[in-house]
Amino acid sequence: MNSISKYIDIKEDFLYKKGEEEGVEKGEEKATEKIILNFLMNSKLSIEQIAEFSGVSLTFVIAIKQKYNL
Repeated sequence: MNSISKYIDIKEDFLYKKGEEEGVEKGEEKATEKIILNFLMNSKLSIEQIAEFSGVSLTFVIAIKQKYNL
């Protein structure tokens, strides 16, 4: 593997970039989930308002609500 690294920059590899993008997307989704969870637990906003303020679908908010039995 060390001998290949002389010729190939792994950070330019297609699969490396794809994995990195997927990791970023999952991180963003987890952050959004945490924000929605905080709204659900600490506010009196409707699920429609939470979806609108969070920039996500109503279905996503409902899924979070069901996931945490709220």
